Amino acid sequence: MTLAKALRTRRFVIICVLTATAIVVAVAFLGIDPFRTKSAEPAPDGTSARAVTVRPCKEANPGPPPSGRVPGSVRLPGDVKLPAGAVVAGTLVGWGAKAGPTFVIGAKGDPCMVRRGVNGGTYMAVHPADGASGVLETWFPGGAVDPAVHGCQYIPQITALANSAGVDTSACKRPPQHTVEPVPTGTHEVYASLVRIPRYAAQLWDVGRPRNDTYALFISHARSGEGQRIPSGQSILCSLPRQERNVCVTSLSYFLTEAASSTLMPDDRRNALAAIRSFLTGRSDGGQ
Repeated sequence: MTLAKALRTRRFVIICVLTATAIVVAVAFLGIDPFRTKSAEPAPDGTSARAVTVRPCKEANPGPPPSGRVPGSVRLPGDVKLPAGAVVAGTLVGWGAKAGPTFVIGAKGDPCMVRRGVNGGTYMAVHPADGASGVLETWFPGGAVDPAVHGCQYIPQITALANSAGVDTSACKRPPQHTVEPVPTGTHEVYASLVRIPRYAAQLWDVGRPRNDTYALFISHARSGEGQRIPSGQSILCSLPRQERNVCVTSLSYFLTEAASSTLMPDDRRNALAAIRSFLTGRSDGGQ
């Protein structure tokens, strides 16, 4: 074996060990399953809609993705209607037998890429190459600590729970010009907030500067572990032109139903979906 090949092999082994260690620590410390997958079936509260085609996301990392195949179609909940200009993209998350599909909704003309961090983080992006518009979903922030404070700038309960668990919350300060509206969930197991960020503000966007206002939904599950309730956060951001705002409504709504619907009672689910529609469009009815 040549020296260069040996070094590459050693580096690959080290990365794999670091990834596995981060995930094990996340599960043990936070009491979470970072790779719980989204269901390919409608949520219990929504009547079954017609199956829609799924566009597989491309891998942004050189390493192999989880084994398995992304379904060619998925049934959306009946109360989440797919606009004409939207697309459902999908990828696999997890390891081994736990690998399963997860989906995100974005604008039809934008490609989907999935990025996987060495710390277990999983991020899906449906946006053009310049990153100045589109949808960005953080399915799992990665590591042992980041999930506990993900979204703490917008959900005060996260900061309180993280403090109680001894997690550093020094970064939990709301950025200026960000408008926040708590989402009613009817439970202390799930907290959520909607956020609006004026265009060209880059605090939440990892590539480029959005040309349009950004609408975000942060969700945090308060899970019990080691005698403590420790939060585990996820989020989705959508920045599209005003004429495509209905795509953002659908994208955030679907994210809510798949990330938190199993915890929400039917009335709370309907109230949360109405809050999303109202925040993004000023309408609380079912119109999109």
